[in-house]
Amino acid sequence: MPADPEGKRYVPLRIVCGVDDSRGGREALISAAALSERLGLQLVVVDVALAALAAEQGAELLVVGSRGRGRLGSVVLGSVSRELVGLATCPVLVVPPGSTGIRRQASSNGSGASIVCGVDGSPESRLASRKAADLARRLGDQLVVTHVYGRRRRNPALALTERENAQTRLETAAAALPPAVTADLRLRRGHPAGEVRRVAEEARAEMIVVGSRARGHVPRLLSGSVASDLAASGPAPVLIVTDGGWREVAAAA
Repeated sequence: MPADPEGKRYVPLRIVCGVDDSRGGREALISAAALSERLGLQLVVVDVALAALAAEQGAELLVVGSRGRGRLGSVVLGSVSRELVGLATCPVLVVPPGSTGIRRQASSNGSGASIVCGVDGSPESRLASRKAADLARRLGDQLVVTHVYGRRRRNPALALTERENAQTRLETAAAALPPAVTADLRLRRGHPAGEVRRVAEEARAEMIVVGSRARGHVPRLLSGSVASDLAASGPAPVLIVTDGGWREVAAAA
């Protein structure tokens, strides 16, 4: 069973992929198959009751497609992906239409891709960064951690203070990663979704990871624009980790 550098192992060992006849569904299946092969996990392909089935199967990831309409699109016969993310007991990987998808094999020429994780200092983003670190290790990818802060300020003193605070949040997020993990830290200013997208393109990301607090059926981050924008038109699949969507147990002695 896979273990992280802190001696913890993850319980579940399957990937559940929900598909329909849309382009997004087909691209989700391609990325799910690639992850299954590279992570050594069993792939379960379904078309109904995704959240419940993922829990029943002990899924480590649930993979779905997006129709790319500025929000998370429908996945199976019109069901809503936002609600699925809120209900799932595991992280949900949303594959935007036209994204790069997950490669079948790690790069063999030393120019590997990366996993980009957006952080904001919240407990959910800490969970997301730990999951991103674990996947980067298991996939052989570089981990890139990015934090995006606000708009430009005319007052130089306020602008400097804001940047220093943002840098502190980014470094705090990096310090919370497992000791053996190294990450490329990138601080950006501007619109969060747009800047995360740019970092992902620059870093040749094959996955973007973000955190979200589930509130009933609608996760907090998804009720805004960041995750929904990325999931609709991001350059790579977007893994959404909720506060109830990543389980770990202490490794056996």
